Amino acid sequence: MCSTHTQKVENWLDSQKVCLLLGFSKRTLQYYRSSGGLAYSQIGSKIYYKSADVERIIADSETQNQSPKQITPYEKN
Repeated sequence: MCSTHTQKVENWLDSQKVCLLLGFSKRTLQYYRSSGGLAYSQIGSKIYYKSADVERIIADSETQNQSPKQITPYEKN
C-alpha cells in the first residue's frame, strides 16, 4: 500500500467467518448479498464483507430481539 494512502483500511471477513459469526447458512448469506442487505467485494472467486457491516447486522438483530412485542388477547367470535 502506498505511504500516501490516507483512507482507513477496513477489516474484511470471508464468507466462512461471516456465516459463523451470524449463524447463517451459505444460502442465507447469499440471500443477504442478492437482496442488498449486506455489501460485499469479490476477488476472484472469494467474497469478502466489511466487519462493520456484519456488526451492524448483529446489532440490528439484538435490537429486534429486545424490543417488546405486542400481545393481543385472544377473543372468541
